[in-house]
Amino acid sequence: GPAARAGAAVLERVAALGGRAAGLDVMAEAAWPAAVAAAAERCGVPAGHREGFAAACRALAGLPDYPLSAQRPQEVRALAAALEALEAVPGARPLEAARAAVAAHLVGNTVLALLGAPGAWKRVHAEPGLAAAAVAETLRLDPPVQMAARVARTGAEAGGGAVPAGAHVVVLVGAAGRDPRAYRAPGVFDLDRADGGAGAAGRVVAAPVRRDAEAAVAALAGALPELALGGPVLYRRRRPVSRGPLALPVSA
Repeated sequence: GPAARAGAAVLERVAALGGRAAGLDVMAEAAWPAAVAAAAERCGVPAGHREGFAAACRALAGLPDYPLSAQRPQEVRALAAALEALEAVPGARPLEAARAAVAAHLVGNTVLALLGAPGAWKRVHAEPGLAAAAVAETLRLDPPVQMAARVARTGAEAGGGAVPAGAHVVVLVGAAGRDPRAYRAPGVFDLDRADGGAGAAGRVVAAPVRRDAEAAVAALAGALPELALGGPVLYRRRRPVSRGPLALPVSA
């Protein structure tokens, strides 16, 4: 299935490195290949069109941020061109292209969180099943979707205030997972956390995206047990909604 294809894509890229693990960029060599491979499998994109599909997916990564943060003209033109290019890819669906970006960012955020927690990466190497717990904890602590806009179907109450039917609501997903009233030591990445699970982000990020990320993280940890940060982690500017590394250099 798509998740298995995500894991296979990681292993293929690692094998292609031929032992050259110094200076490896997790985003370029694992996160994006895994996410795009799974999305292409889900859409049934023909092999001859997968390179174009991958380029469109990466170019559309900032699309969720566009309504909330003014983008430079060249970035707006690039988004429009990517949407047009996606229309020419047989089987491609915009929803799956958008999910590919979320999956790639979730993989990057999870790898970064694991490398920052003492012993966590080697635990996932020894127990690949822990990749699911790592992804869930990352969704709580550092989700790839920081905000979610919703429309209230019926009247409700939230935070002591009335939300009328039809009202537009923005949920601060990134903040919800750090609520000290809901989580013990909310700023700490804990593979063994028993309280709260993935939190609000677990409802915003689709289950297939989680499965793709879990497979990619498990494959990378299984292949490279000695992974460690190898340089500064870079992020794009003007990204109020989507969060994930632009570049995540490591060594192994």
